Amino acid sequence: MASSRAGGCRVVSRCVQALSGCASFPLGASYWNRLKGGHEFLCTRRDAHTAYGYSLLINPGEVHAPGPIVPQGWVLRAFYFSNDFFTGLSRSLGLGDVRFSQLFVRNELLTQTLLSLHRRLEQSGTRLELESKMLSAFGEVVQHHTNVRLKNRNPKAEHHKVRRAKKFLIENHRRVITLKELTGVAEFSPYHLLRSFRSIVGLTPHDFLIQIRVERAKRLLRIGNTISDIAVDTGFVDQAHFTRRFKAIVGVTPGQYLPSRMYRMR
Repeated sequence: MASSRAGGCRVVSRCVQALSGCASFPLGASYWNRLKGGHEFLCTRRDAHTAYGYSLLINPGEVHAPGPIVPQGWVLRAFYFSNDFFTGLSRSLGLGDVRFSQLFVRNELLTQTLLSLHRRLEQSGTRLELESKMLSAFGEVVQHHTNVRLKNRNPKAEHHKVRRAKKFLIENHRRVITLKELTGVAEFSPYHLLRSFRSIVGLTPHDFLIQIRVERAKRLLRIGNTISDIAVDTGFVDQAHFTRRFKAIVGVTPGQYLPSRMYRMR
């Protein structure tokens, strides 16, 4: 079993072999995605067998007991939210008490979104990126599989707030920026900031920030700064994070950027 944490969310990848008996997790909320094998599931809402591809949405305080239906066990990925973290996510969406309305969900797009988020949380990344991805994914779950509905806003009416957010990102791109800090500048909820920013700018706040950092990194490379110094100076988590993001945008690594550029200039 592999496990990592992001604030009040524990991210788990687990291969369960012939688990017997039952287990209950009465605190917090959790999301499970079945990657391989089948399992039986006892819950206060419903008892059933599920197979590959189903996701489980378990409410805070809901006792549940999983177990395999085949000797080989099963493979799963899971998020375990603390009560405080779950409540914080709900409030970030401008909502109060949120409860999942469906226990078993078979939705390929949602499954891929959550699976991508799970894998991303196992890697290094900026706080703004991880917070944004978590909130966006949770918003999708709330939109389609809870007892509430998110309010639709007209993003075009939020231009002035998005401009403030952009200005803040540009002026502070060299340091750690949190989603809470950015929403304070823009003066609206985190979830609606993410939606409006992307609708107007064409990028998420995090992707916009990465573009700014990469452009600065290119200038620093041209004047001879070292890659390790640039990674720190432009606000990346570490050199590996910088290299990965740089290559994704420019198409080459920082180490390859100058030689290829010099060759084209000859």
